[in-house]
Amino acid sequence: MKVHDDDVKIFDPNNNNKNSEKDDFLAIVDETNRQRKNGNSEKAKNLGKELADLAGDKDLFMSFIKIDDLDPSILEQAYALMQFSAEAALNFYLPSTLLSTIAVNTLQETMILQKNPMYEAALNGSAFSFYYLSVRKGGDQLPYDIGCAFAMLCGKEGDEHYINVGKRLYLEILKMVEDKIKLLKFAVE
Repeated sequence: MKVHDDDVKIFDPNNNNKNSEKDDFLAIVDETNRQRKNGNSEKAKNLGKELADLAGDKDLFMSFIKIDDLDPSILEQAYALMQFSAEAALNFYLPSTLLSTIAVNTLQETMILQKNPMYEAALNGSAFSFYYLSVRKGGDQLPYDIGCAFAMLCGKEGDEHYINVGKRLYLEILKMVEDKIKLLKFAVE
């Protein structure tokens, strides 16, 4: 019996990896062009700028806080939570990773250009790490876990008032950003 091995392929990990990288690159270029053409990229940039402008609005910021104890460390923690929540919402609700990256980068770049002092304080702290741990844990208790992290970061660990404030801030910012995304009617393909 004669064996035909014309259709046998030898796996070359170096060649396969290069093809995969090339395919990934081409997929990113294709996605970028598609999102640019359908107007989604511009919408994501505008959304990032709008959120940065809202973050710089002290009256709006204070209307979200609603905390009697307004010492500066509490304000910084509230701001960090609001910043985290806005970025999380962009990642949760925009129709693609590319668009969320565009929106988050524009948000951050605009806030840097605006020299928002709370932005620097928020990024220099450890708050984002604690909030990301809650998100990675996931589950039905996510808003409560975010609230617990907020209370702990405020030096009020276990304080139900602060836990509820953190939970409320997180949920209100998620809802606000989700509503803005819905109004923009991003094209979904």
